[in-house]
Amino acid sequence: MIGFQRPTGLLMVENTTLKAEITTLQTENAALREKLGQPPKTPRNSSTPPSRGHKANAAPGTKSSPKSKVHPGAHRPLHPKPDHYQDVHADHCPHCHAAVARDGQKPRHSYDRIEIPPIKPDVTRVTLFGGTCACCHKRFTARSAAGTGAGVAVWSQSASAGALSPKAPRINGL
Repeated sequence: MIGFQRPTGLLMVENTTLKAEITTLQTENAALREKLGQPPKTPRNSSTPPSRGHKANAAPGTKSSPKSKVHPGAHRPLHPKPDHYQDVHADHCPHCHAAVARDGQKPRHSYDRIEIPPIKPDVTRVTLFGGTCACCHKRFTARSAAGTGAGVAVWSQSASAGALSPKAPRINGL
């Protein structure tokens, strides 16, 4: 059994180092216990931001999860009279890909897909006729009817000139 025993000198050195380590741990422990007795940090006595301080109306230690804040009006309600209905049934299980029957399926989720129709301009070409008066020999042009208005006249083609001439400021893209 002599081969398994440690020499006494090594045990004494190990004992001394362990005692020194215990002493340092005890001093650290005492410092931490002293720190526990201090008042908590607040925005008034430390550099913590005001948002971290205690709220007046909130009970300390109670936090509500985001799911518990669900309330009516947190989503857009479904349209009362949709134009079309589309019922979508699953053909197979998304997990194991086994075929599923339509009979056992229940509505799980409904939403409205709102399609805004494309904007199409209502274009009316108005051609104003004119000529020369036989009585006074002055040129005249017909006036547009009430409600048709001049609209947006960007370029007007004069029949006599045969060329484009600007009638209003240029409008890019209609």
